Amino acid sequence: MAETTPPVITSNLLMIISPFPTRSETLVLRAEKLFNDGGEEKLETDERRDAVQYLMLMRPDLSNVELGRIFKVGEQTIRNDKELIRKRMAEEVTDKDISLVISDLMRGHELLKVDLAASKKACKKGTPAYLNHLKFEQEAEYKLIELLQSLGVYPKNLGNMTKTEFIYKAHVAKGGAVNVATIQSSDELKTIEAQEVKLLPGAFETDEDKEIRAALAAEFAETTAVQEKEAPTLMGPTRIQRG
Repeated sequence: MAETTPPVITSNLLMIISPFPTRSETLVLRAEKLFNDGGEEKLETDERRDAVQYLMLMRPDLSNVELGRIFKVGEQTIRNDKELIRKRMAEEVTDKDISLVISDLMRGHELLKVDLAASKKACKKGTPAYLNHLKFEQEAEYKLIELLQSLGVYPKNLGNMTKTEFIYKAHVAKGGAVNVATIQSSDELKTIEAQEVKLLPGAFETDEDKEIRAALAAEFAETTAVQEKEAPTLMGPTRIQRG
């Protein structure tokens, strides 16, 4: 008896369709089929809300108008569904549950990238199919970032984040007074310190420092003279006489 091949499931809403769809995925697929078939039949209220909740996580790019058209309800109905879903999640979902949700989303995204890489490898570079793979891969990355932003994992203003840095230079006088100046950048601080190093011997050297410096100079000068005196005389170049 010949084995029958299961029908291929396609969807414009779900990027990944598991061989064993969950209840939420099945509801989304059913809603999409009812939309494509036309007519008045649609999902029940509880079924629609479960499907909307799933799409809120997997397809945050879908607007309320698009969801309303798919589920054959008005935009305001979708708004009410989302508000109810958010309240329900706030009351029931704990930090541990959110971590599991994010982990599942990241795992699903990694599986998508693996499948996409295998499919892209079969395409010839420069062909429309190859370019479509690149476009889909980029869009998937953007959607993941938007999703993580909506869940609070990434900040909303990710592109506008700046690092604030404050640099100060302190000058301590001989009497103990301290003068603090604001420096604009690290490069400016390096330039100022380099200039100060050049000025240090003349500007900050006390009489005691000068005496110590002179004693060290004399000591090392005597040592150098002794070493030069004891150094052996180098022999001149050796000549080889050939017979």
